[in-house]
Amino acid sequence: MDRPKKRPSPSPAATPPSSPSVASSSRSWTPSPRPLSPLLALPSELLSLIALYVSTTPPNLGPPAVLPLLSTCRTLYTQLTWRPVLGGGNTGLWRSISRAKFTSAEPLPLALSVYPSLSPPDIDHDQVPVPPELALLRANLLALRVLRAGDVYAPAASWALRIAYAMLLLDGGPGAPIPSADPADIQRVRESIGLSPGTPSLAGLGLCSVTVGDQPRWNGGGKNRRQLAWAGASTFAQRFVKERMYEGRFGEERATNRATPAPADGEAEDEDDPWTKGWPLDTEDRAAALWVLWFFEDGLTLRAESEDARRALQTILLPYIVAPFRYPSALCPPHHYTVPLLSSVLGSGAEAGAITIPTNHGLYPIYPLGTPRRSTSRSRSRTRGRLLTAAPARLLYFARLQVNGRMGVPPHLPRDRAEADARWQAAVAGGALGSQPISPTQADVHERNARPAVRFESQVPAGEGVDFWADGDDTSEIKDAGRWGAHVWRGRLCSGCDGAEDEREQRGGAPPGRISRVYELGSFAGLWCGTMLLPSEQPYNAIIAQDEGRFPQGGLARDDFVAAARPMYMRILEHHSFHPETPVPPPSADDTTGDEGLSEGWLPAGAHIVSLGNQRVEVRGAGVGQGKSVYETLVDARVRDGAHQLETCPGCVVQRERERGERARWVVEGANISPLKVHWPEWDAPAWADHRFDQGWEAACDGVQDVVFSGETDPVHGAAWHHFEYSGRVRPWDGLIGLIMRPRNRMIGLATYFISGHLVGRDTFEGTWQMAAQDVLAPSWGGSVCFSRGEE
Repeated sequence: MDRPKKRPSPSPAATPPSSPSVASSSRSWTPSPRPLSPLLALPSELLSLIALYVSTTPPNLGPPAVLPLLSTCRTLYTQLTWRPVLGGGNTGLWRSISRAKFTSAEPLPLALSVYPSLSPPDIDHDQVPVPPELALLRANLLALRVLRAGDVYAPAASWALRIAYAMLLLDGGPGAPIPSADPADIQRVRESIGLSPGTPSLAGLGLCSVTVGDQPRWNGGGKNRRQLAWAGASTFAQRFVKERMYEGRFGEERATNRATPAPADGEAEDEDDPWTKGWPLDTEDRAAALWVLWFFEDGLTLRAESEDARRALQTILLPYIVAPFRYPSALCPPHHYTVPLLSSVLGSGAEAGAITIPTNHGLYPIYPLGTPRRSTSRSRSRTRGRLLTAAPARLLYFARLQVNGRMGVPPHLPRDRAEADARWQAAVAGGALGSQPISPTQADVHERNARPAVRFESQVPAGEGVDFWADGDDTSEIKDAGRWGAHVWRGRLCSGCDGAEDEREQRGGAPPGRISRVYELGSFAGLWCGTMLLPSEQPYNAIIAQDEGRFPQGGLARDDFVAAARPMYMRILEHHSFHPETPVPPPSADDTTGDEGLSEGWLPAGAHIVSLGNQRVEVRGAGVGQGKSVYETLVDARVRDGAHQLETCPGCVVQRERERGERARWVVEGANISPLKVHWPEWDAPAWADHRFDQGWEAACDGVQDVVFSGETDPVHGAAWHHFEYSGRVRPWDGLIGLIMRPRNRMIGLATYFISGHLVGRDTFEGTWQMAAQDVLAPSWGGSVCFSRGEE
């Protein structure tokens, strides 16, 4: 092998006499080092600030544009990446990016309870373990990528929709559009740190935790909605509903491209499965798609929708509206008040096979979380509660009824109530007997048409994409519950209704502070107006009795199920029970059905509410018992001073114990760096062991242990649509509202109804109605109802 020739040295004549250093270097020549990036000369803090600025440059939409910076060199990559490689891992930077782009998801255990799996199916991504907050960031960005691609048949399409729903829930905050940072405020901050008007605002990003004067920074609400709008989430959800809502309704595995395939498109694979008979499925991805549509719905989108598109969507949603015997609206049937179920209910029902009965449409009543069983453990499941399709379907359907479901105004009606009274007086003078008949006037019909059945969520303008205060620790939008706090908490706390091994001595209400997590206190008080859909009884019963529960061959006829709509008005008073008062117990559970007083609104038979003065009422009646049940009435969203006794309230005692235990934990963790030893007897006390199964809601207490309602139809509305009385309460487990609607005049032949449902945001109630006297173990005549908060 030939040896490589030695590189010849330059001759002395070729070396300039003025360059002795060059001559000396030629004797040991080495390649010139590659120039280093000027960014490496910057302090790491300033380098992170640059990366944050690049990642959140206005309009701050989509994935962070930091890839070119990460690709500069290995050293920069190590300093800026979130991956713990080569001793790096800048998690602080990526937490700041996450808070700049998305609404803060704190506290994390509560936020994670509404997220599905953070790992999407069939998407290549890093398997390196990351902190939960960064895992949420990665899940959000991957979901945006799937939604932006627009393929509703992608393997991760369903997962992305559920992530979008979780993002929108956590985005609720105070429920108002978040304004852009005021330029004057930004300039004052810049001047306070010595920046001239022309200085770039890069350094301003380091002031994300400060306030301007006495005004706190923006809380960051609306960020998730802006990101999802950029990704086209609403369009994606709309396509998913149109193309995949009826997928798999005959048990077929192959997806079809038609929204409502004909029965010949598939054959049932399992003859005993009620979900292979042609009815659309009730699954979480369908529910998430409908919720995403609802979050982006408003009057403008409805008016822009064509009549054909509106009717097509109503046809798709109609089964969810008219078949509560197939599509549940609550995580536990409404005839149960005490959840987890009582041991006596499970003992008499489940063991005897009577807690559910087989019907043509499957087991009834429907337990969406699975048939309950007796539990032998005090601990509660930490899994997430499931999404139901009926609720968002009902909201979207009623929203479209507002557009094309207005009542006609008969010309023969009196113009207003004064004219109606004058006509009656003339009739009395002519010999008419009895009381004035109940009948609307033209003014009543116009009022009914003007009032919405549902109220939309506030929309954040598309241009509000920049959050000057990109970082910080303010998480008030989640800790304060906000508009969607009850939905978030319901996902965490309501993961199963299995019965407990032991039963509480006190039936009725819940421990102080528990009920307010799943129901926003005071939110149901006031005037409500809405619509009750009354299906024709004969075709409705025919659907229930359909052979093998099959979907009708010709589909559901709209005129048979939603043509009759009853206007409804109710003015509700809300009453709270505080310790040491005893909440009124519900009726004893029926030995056969487990019913706890559905026909009485979960109140004892014959119970009535009597005012005691000073904003206090008492629930009295033959079934109440000898003990008094005194409640505090909300007036202007407030109860009287002193109703909540902080010193003796059990919830407040638990809260103080938790705070002492938390302080003790910090002392124990810091023992290795401090010689100070502090002993906290409560930390080792047996009483503290009772809190090892706490679920998170115990950290704050408002003292409320039960919520009861009373109400009636206003006289002016009762003269048009009949006078009704209302009574009921909140189910503490999931915040389900149960109301009995009775005609004030029992002699005119009007029925008594049981209405149950949830508040959506703070201004809309959606749910179902059924006859109060019907057997709770058999499907019966019923339908859907929606209310919106009325304007005085």
